Amino acid sequence: MLLLGTINTTDQAVAVDGTVNFGSVYRRYDKKGKCGCRAFELNGSSILLQSQGIYHLTAVIETGTDTTFQLFENNVANPNAITTTGVLDVYILVDSNCVLNAINSLKSISIVNTETATTVTNIVVN
Repeated sequence: MLLLGTINTTDQAVAVDGTVNFGSVYRRYDKKGKCGCRAFELNGSSILLQSQGIYHLTAVIETGTDTTFQLFENNVANPNAITTTGVLDVYILVDSNCVLNAINSLKSISIVNTETATTVTNIVVN
């Protein structure tokens, strides 16, 4: 099993249509694939999935106000990954047959505030 855990406990103001910053890696277990790259890479407000497979993503987002968050895959909203409770639990498919990039299967994952400006006080993503 491969695993990436990120956490951000710093208060961050997130505007409507703003992306939540995932913070830093606190747990990591992965290996390099055929391409010589790791399965996951954290880039502040996104996680790059670099190997084909099915990924199980869970995120817990704490705020001071009620708002809606939505998971985006390659900058496109996932209509099945929306939360008003601050908890996301979704499976993500990275399939090389569906990607026009012959070099590698890639998918960038981010979480966007889609409703009301808020302050995110804590986010944990696994």
